Amino acid sequence: MNCPTCGKPLPAGAIICPNCHAAVRGLGPNGTEPSVWCRNCGGRIPVGATECPHCGMPVSDRALTAADIVNQRVSKIEPADEEMEDTHSMARIQSAIPPTPEDGYHDDAAMERFPRWRVILLAAVASVLVVGGGALAIFRPWDPDAYVTHATEDADTSMEGFPGFVQSLSGQDKKANAGSSAGEVVTPADMVTESYQRLGALSEQADENAALLSTYLGGDGSVKDSGYEQAEDISIEVSNIISQMSQLAGGSSDAAADASNVTTLGNYLRNRMDAIQSAWTNDSQADLDTSAAWKQQFDVNYEALGPAGDNGAQ
Repeated sequence: MNCPTCGKPLPAGAIICPNCHAAVRGLGPNGTEPSVWCRNCGGRIPVGATECPHCGMPVSDRALTAADIVNQRVSKIEPADEEMEDTHSMARIQSAIPPTPEDGYHDDAAMERFPRWRVILLAAVASVLVVGGGALAIFRPWDPDAYVTHATEDADTSMEGFPGFVQSLSGQDKKANAGSSAGEVVTPADMVTESYQRLGALSEQADENAALLSTYLGGDGSVKDSGYEQAEDISIEVSNIISQMSQLAGGSSDAAADASNVTTLGNYLRNRMDAIQSAWTNDSQADLDTSAAWKQQFDVNYEALGPAGDNGAQ
């Protein structure tokens, strides 16, 4: 027979369904006829019997049915404590998110969403560091040459026919040609006169360097390094003057002819300085004699090749 509650098959004589634990009410062992039990001894009374075969108690309407026995047994089962009653109950899960008020706003929720003062302070400090660091990286106030656009290293002119390094190109230096006052205009004739006079002063410096060279060749070796450096500085300045005058001599200004004469004087002086530098390097008296010959050439032509109108020119 099958359980009337869950429909699962029941074993023979079962009074409780082993699957759903429901009481099998009103069915006998064969599933068709009801069975009763003696109220006196509890024995099973066969179908159709008028008295209990176990104790002789007459069968009456007060005999127990299978449903009555099940209800008695179930009623005697009580939970040990309150925890057993909640064994099969599910605990209530409460959300950690506070409920949203019906009006959509309340003071506590507003303060919860407001950033803490430490967060605000940290954000402000980080902003200052980022902006300040970027400004320092761009402007670099500790480096005065960060945005210098002109050359900061000496130019090597040894491959261009000039001795040593050139520290400045006077022919291209606007500041060098700007004159003594801001409003003064420097003409090509002024530049020629200035270069001519400067060559005269450099010739006197060459005389002093040649005298020092004679001392060195005479046995004083302590002056070699400083003497050579002086000769090199004079050669560089003479080379700058020659470069400047060569540019003017190739132009169409009125001072072109005078610039050509000053260029010739510059070449005499530069050849003299080349000989002096060679004498410093090679400890050569012959080079010193060669420099004396170029000195004579310079001195003889200095006044003759001076610019027109100069005090030293004929």
